[in-house]
Amino acid sequence: MAKKVLIILVFAAVIFIAGIVASFPRKKGSAVEINAPRVCLNGFCYEVEVADDPIDRARGLMFRESLDENEGMLFVFDREEKHSFWMKNTLIFLDIVWMNSAGEIVGISENTPPCVADSCPSYVPEEPAKYVLEISAGQTQKTSVRIGNRAIIEF
Repeated sequence: MAKKVLIILVFAAVIFIAGIVASFPRKKGSAVEINAPRVCLNGFCYEVEVADDPIDRARGLMFRESLDENEGMLFVFDREEKHSFWMKNTLIFLDIVWMNSAGEIVGISENTPPCVADSCPSYVPEEPAKYVLEISAGQTQKTSVRIGNRAIIEF
């Protein structure tokens, strides 16, 4: 009888400790991050790295060899303007989505190719934007994202 009680107590302790460990936020870059910033487009959400200073915005996704389909980078600007983007030193195709301060999508560049030349084209929305989301190429088509849709941005 005492052995059964001991086994039950050990099992309960293991479950309790596992629950505590599972509730800890995971470090950045893990598959699932608790309270990670994210952007949702048409019900599909992307965990995003936030680039909100000039250095992070300039570096962006340069030299990245891959990007999971549920990941992205959110560029946050101080002012709503026609922020141009280029693909210099970017190794992967991306979809670029511009959003105004209300989260309305004001521009999309689908399947934007990497730039391997010294002179790279710039991609500019037709309307001013405060936020720009870079995600894996093909995601805007897959999720039927269109200009005029609203994004949900969660920090």
